[in-house]
Amino acid sequence: MPPRDTLVITVRLKPGRCRWCGCTWNDPCPPGCAWTDGSQTLCTECAAFDALVRKAGGRREAVETFDIGRETAESA
Repeated sequence: MPPRDTLVITVRLKPGRCRWCGCTWNDPCPPGCAWTDGSQTLCTECAAFDALVRKAGGRREAVETFDIGRETAESA
């Protein structure tokens, strides 16, 4: 079991499915999205989040930002 303050991020790499939100060509993100990479594993809606997570210092910030955004969307 990882230490309590350790963040574990699981990334799915299946062509045709976004690695973060799981959207597909036939089931895109609500505002609409497109693929940002040739392997079709990252959509335009998740590209900024992906870039932030890839920076070592940005990982905790990215998750906190994502959680705050999700909480805001769920409460609306």
